[in-house]
Amino acid sequence: MTDHIKHAASGHLLRKDNGHLIHDCQVEDAPCLCPQNLANSYAIDLNLLEACPGCIGGNCTTTVSWDGTFQRYSACNWIGLNADQTSWPPGQCLQIDGKNLSNTQLRLDPYNCIWVISVICFSEGSENTLWQGTKSTGNTPAGIYTKTQGCVILPTLNVY
Repeated sequence: MTDHIKHAASGHLLRKDNGHLIHDCQVEDAPCLCPQNLANSYAIDLNLLEACPGCIGGNCTTTVSWDGTFQRYSACNWIGLNADQTSWPPGQCLQIDGKNLSNTQLRLDPYNCIWVISVICFSEGSENTLWQGTKSTGNTPAGIYTKTQGCVILPTLNVY
């Protein structure tokens, strides 16, 4: 973590008025530590995403169409669960366009001080990223994310 701490031109560590060290990530608006009082769920507009041609397979005992909701899993980590779900049934897969998703996650990356959203499907024994993006501003996950990778062309995605 020392590479995240800001240094003066002299090499000395920089401190705020209260004595705390200044971190590089604090230049950005996104937090490096999980803020308090975040919502229990966030969502995306699924009408903007579609499954990729490479989305195939998944060992699922049941499937449910995903409504685009992310429910809180831990402090700064939300997973894809429909708005009416409170837990993840074993063997259940969420789907987009009839294709099974392997991972849907919205989280804070505390090492890079950015919010990250990922929507990933199964792909013949592996995984295929539909859409992944980041947001470097704001104290909540809500806002506009910019695509970093994925087979869906959409350049930005709004989390609300």
